[in-house]
Amino acid sequence: MNLACLLGATPLRTFLYIRLPACLGPLFSGLKIGASYAVTGAVIGEWTASSKMGLGTYLLAANAQMNSVGVYGAMLLMTFIGIGSFAMLLLLEYVAMPWRHRATPPWWRASRL
Repeated sequence: MNLACLLGATPLRTFLYIRLPACLGPLFSGLKIGASYAVTGAVIGEWTASSKMGLGTYLLAANAQMNSVGVYGAMLLMTFIGIGSFAMLLLLEYVAMPWRHRATPPWWRASRL
């Protein structure tokens, strides 16, 4: 930060090139944890607060009827939704933070350095 100020960086450039990239790692870590928990929270919330048929209500009804195939299918669907949301965030993290995965800068950044 001190070097950027000495070299005359504006507050906007300091934010874009130093502060924002520094906070992306913890941000994506929290988003990936949240994506995993969000599926369970949404199903439980729908299960307890909704009168319409959804995945949580179906899971409860299948469990009450001893329908193990239905319970297993609902759990498998929840797993795929959780893995899919995690994978989308992983792809977004890969695009947003190329310095973690590449040894050289991408072509659009190499010309401006």
